Amino acid sequence: MTDFTEAEGRIAWFHGEFLPLEQVSISPFDRGFLFADGVYEGLRWYSGHGVFRLGQHLARLQVSLDTLRIEGVDLAQFESAVPELVRRNDLAERDATIYLQVTRGVAPRTHRFPDPAVTPTCMALVRSFDPPRSEQETGVDVALVEDLRWGRCDIKSVALLANVLAKEDAVRAGAFEAIFVRDDLIIEGSHTAVLAVREGVLIAPPNGPQILPSVTREVVLEMATQMGIGIELRSIERSELGQVDELMLLGTSTEVMGVVRVDGRRVGAGVVGPVTRRLQAAWPPIG
Repeated sequence: MTDFTEAEGRIAWFHGEFLPLEQVSISPFDRGFLFADGVYEGLRWYSGHGVFRLGQHLARLQVSLDTLRIEGVDLAQFESAVPELVRRNDLAERDATIYLQVTRGVAPRTHRFPDPAVTPTCMALVRSFDPPRSEQETGVDVALVEDLRWGRCDIKSVALLANVLAKEDAVRAGAFEAIFVRDDLIIEGSHTAVLAVREGVLIAPPNGPQILPSVTREVVLEMATQMGIGIELRSIERSELGQVDELMLLGTSTEVMGVVRVDGRRVGAGVVGPVTRRLQAAWPPIG
């Protein structure tokens, strides 16, 4: 198998068993492999606190499964499997990320669903994680990319090729993240949600088929309400980027990260702004 870095956990959870990675075997007829017929979730484990907002992530995973009509998955199994996976990889006292994936399962290659239905393939992986503190402190550059993805971006599908290409284009342009633009509206990043700040008010594009309902974004909006920060649910126009005071990226691994330049043009004062700083200082909201 590929020689991964030391960050990777050496034990996986696969079909209800804890196995060394080298013993995990994915069939070439798995529909996740053949059709990207599957969904996933990314979680954070915070040292000293455990997994962050597991219930919200599993609720989103259930919505994705229901939308793709993948049946026969008991998500309650992840509630005990995730912390045990972290412990078995000796990562309980460190920050870590956990990856959950469910595919429709193994069947002969044909476009229609297997009939009768087959057992879904369920897997969880973990790796140690160092939060991007330097980028959070200084802020990052982003690049705008035309959104050519399919029409159901609200499903957390493993079909991420458009996101991968956008991220790679951004990195090659010297940026940290790609932000998708569709019909001259700011949509979201390749793996992040996007919020803007104008005159002290958070501007959040409304959820819908074009946007993944981000757990981190939901938590940040909760925090903003508690802090007395105003929130406006509306679209952000591309032309408005030169007028906003702050722009920020939100995500499981990104947490809260300020954007200081878009396509080389300064955002606001060109530094991480005060609203972003307040949210960063309060993250993660673990009680």
